[in-house]
Amino acid sequence: MLNVTLFLLLVLHMFCVQSIRPMAQSNVTLIADLDVLKDDSTIKVRVINLWNLFSFYNKDELFSIELILIDEQGTKIQTNVTRKNIYRFKNILKDGLTFYINCPSFASQRMGGFTLTRQDHKLSFVHETVVTECHDFSGPTFDFEFVDYQSIISLVHPKNIAIG
Repeated sequence: MLNVTLFLLLVLHMFCVQSIRPMAQSNVTLIADLDVLKDDSTIKVRVINLWNLFSFYNKDELFSIELILIDEQGTKIQTNVTRKNIYRFKNILKDGLTFYINCPSFASQRMGGFTLTRQDHKLSFVHETVVTECHDFSGPTFDFEFVDYQSIISLVHPKNIAIG
């Protein structure tokens, strides 16, 4: 009886996993196609830069996790994990890893705010956000934006490009 139960559970598990995977992959939204009016999007991205931002008042207190994500088309977006959600994602997110991110918050950047990408919007990880590892990412591993040396020394390079 136990063997039959284990077999049925194994078959059910295989059926569920196989029926979920194609749906997740077919419903992936590219960064360029994200819509502020849609709150259930899933994106497939690589973390190309991640850093911790500490509180101005308490240097030992983690204030947010900041990220630059890139999709398979090479489109980047600035992203953050706010203080109340840090401990849900802190040990999952790492530079270079790829993920499916479901239900992030997508909103306009603050006017005059500091941006590191060409996007007018940014993502935030909220309570509803779900992050799962992705093993079939075919996009870029790194991203570079080259600027003219003269624009660097004359301080006229684009504001939304990190120089380093």
